[in-house]
Amino acid sequence: MNNFDYKKYLVENKLTSNSKMLNEYVEMDLNDLGPEFEKTIKEIFGETVKVVDIKATYRPSTDTGAKPMLYISITIPQTKESTKALLLSITFEKDGQGYISYNNYSKDKEDTKEEFNNKLVPAFKKAAVLTLGKLIKNPNQLTSATMGGGYKYEEKDQADLDKYVSEIPNLPIKNK
Repeated sequence: MNNFDYKKYLVENKLTSNSKMLNEYVEMDLNDLGPEFEKTIKEIFGETVKVVDIKATYRPSTDTGAKPMLYISITIPQTKESTKALLLSITFEKDGQGYISYNNYSKDKEDTKEEFNNKLVPAFKKAAVLTLGKLIKNPNQLTSATMGGGYKYEEKDQADLDKYVSEIPNLPIKNK
């Protein structure tokens, strides 16, 4: 194990070299969401925007007892330069229903709500299609993103996962 080339493994498995594989989710780099999303968050949050984490999680149908679950989220905290902050996510539940939601932690929630709904959410949907579209095509990454002890990617879930990604552009917003 001491000779294991972690960065080479990540690159060969289609994640950026800054991405990390962790138990129960795959943590990604902002670059994985694409340049359009990065441009949008810089327009909204400022050039010094900080992204705390970007995570994707998969829960196989054998574990849920129904359809597989799929989840991606991004957390952007407040900084000295910006009072805007949020946790933004896309979730597909075990009943197969999906939605996009966010917790708005901004100081002025009413001012940011329209901007988040009209600019950030559409950009995140596009980024999620790109990111999750790549993730679901790689069984090794899905196994790394698997929630639940001892579970791994299940090929029988592929049709549902493909359907989920195709539905992302039309998902409703369900704010918490």
